[in-house]
Amino acid sequence: MLVADTLLEQFPWLPDLGWALGALALVCLAVYLLRPGGGGDFSIHVDGADVIFSGRIPAAVRSAIEDFLTQDVAIPAAYTIRGKWDGRVLAITVSPAAKPMEQRIRNFLKLTLKPPLTVTEE
Repeated sequence: MLVADTLLEQFPWLPDLGWALGALALVCLAVYLLRPGGGGDFSIHVDGADVIFSGRIPAAVRSAIEDFLTQDVAIPAAYTIRGKWDGRVLAITVSPAAKPMEQRIRNFLKLTLKPPLTVTEE
């Protein structure tokens, strides 16, 4: 007699528990991947003249970024910019619609946004 058969005889609910835990893990993964900001520090969604900021972008620079994206870049299709701070380095990714202007957007944001302050222990 196999150990698995013995376990299933003693605990007939064990397969259902396995399926439930697997489903819960998939739901948690989906929530993590689909949460606003996509796991970065900030995201900017641009659709024509509408610019929606989420995440850690200071209010003082939002109007300058909005002006740059709607007037200077002026991509007709909707696109999203995501940014993540890795120490003092800002990593920027853009959706495919903004790929032709990616380097210009990256340069502007790196000049405009300053790295967040970090607290060091002494």
